[in-house]
Amino acid sequence: MKTIQRAFTLIELLVVIAIIAILAAILFPVFAQAKRAAKITTSISNMKQIGTATMMYVTDFDDVYYLRRVAGRGPTNLPGDFSWKQLLYPYTKNTQIFTDTLNTAAKYLDDTSDPVLRASWGSNVIGLPDARGYAFFDAPWLFAKSWGASSTSTTAGMIVGEQFWKDGEISRLTDAFLTRIDWNWAMTDGGAHPGERTITMGWKPEGGFLSARWSSFDENKMLYVLAYGLSDIPTDGWAQIKREPVNYKGLDLIRGGPLFMHQMSESFMSFKGVRDGLGYDYSVETRNATLANRQYCIDNPKSMKGYGPNFWGLSACDFPDGYNAFGAPGWINDDGTITPTSAIASLPFTPKESLAAAEALVHDHRSAVGRYGFSNGMNPTRNWNGPDVIGIDLGMMMCGIENYRTGFVNRLSASHPAVKRGMARIGFAPSAAGDSRLIAIKK
Repeated sequence: MKTIQRAFTLIELLVVIAIIAILAAILFPVFAQAKRAAKITTSISNMKQIGTATMMYVTDFDDVYYLRRVAGRGPTNLPGDFSWKQLLYPYTKNTQIFTDTLNTAAKYLDDTSDPVLRASWGSNVIGLPDARGYAFFDAPWLFAKSWGASSTSTTAGMIVGEQFWKDGEISRLTDAFLTRIDWNWAMTDGGAHPGERTITMGWKPEGGFLSARWSSFDENKMLYVLAYGLSDIPTDGWAQIKREPVNYKGLDLIRGGPLFMHQMSESFMSFKGVRDGLGYDYSVETRNATLANRQYCIDNPKSMKGYGPNFWGLSACDFPDGYNAFGAPGWINDDGTITPTSAIASLPFTPKESLAAAEALVHDHRSAVGRYGFSNGMNPTRNWNGPDVIGIDLGMMMCGIENYRTGFVNRLSASHPAVKRGMARIGFAPSAAGDSRLIAIKK
């Protein structure tokens, strides 16, 4: 008997294809999610191993962390520069853990349509990613945050280091870093606002320029001194900075809130004995702001526990519920938390008061003093001492101590040509001897 083979009809075939398509639509996202979950798990494991290896390295090298890139021969004994990954290899014995399974770093390094910015990723002479010369504030594959361009404190520290070491290689690297910064780009938002004279607070690859600008009185004095000293951008922005006057019990200051706003620039640069073209003596301002901050704590309008002549210093710091910017007077934000380092950082301006605060902290608050210095925040009202020590705050304190002792950091900074030029372009000139006014209006 002849067998008849029946083929699929067109309708049956289409039904089968539709069923397969539906199943694929259901299952493929599940497979993709499972794949991503596996990559996330691998990335977390990699980071844990890198962290463990880092702590082993730090233990072996007396609590000193590795550099990102070092000249010489690495563990593989190959000549030339070697990276932190090679430094950690003896502890990991595994190169695969340094692979970014989610490819986040590659995305952020390359994902931009600006050819100049794309070129800058690979043209960095000092081994740090940058945008038009600005160093990045966060590494997104480590912290899952967007990048914002920020170079001010890095630049100020570099010029101090250059003046101290007087080393050819350090000077070469510093000059390479300084000369690559495009200040006009940051001032005009890449040319979008050619009439703008204040500088943006940052830029992100995925969002462009931040709307916030360095246009109010805060730690930005060193930013503008460096900008004007390292470039030929107009200096009009200095006069456009908002300076809101505050008088607290006879002390004239500029509204700034947290104490660090009045200290950070002064950690690197001295404004003592000079006035700008507007008539301001900023060393007087810092002194008055410190004394007013202390007097507010003595007055203690909110009846916080512990406040007094030797327990003061409202600034940005850790507090029991996270991180906040505390300050007074003028801009008052006070929950009972003080920053020990901020009181001591004012030593050059209020030596008697700051020394008394330091001694009281050491003798009366031993639980807030550890191996690496003072806790970043203390709140006796809530019986809380912060568990962490923050390097940037300790750095400001250490600069303040040395400037009080010898003026060392300020002298090094003042000797740099960029600082000299920036101060001159702003119009700083010697103040009259014994003139303790915040502002002397020129006739």
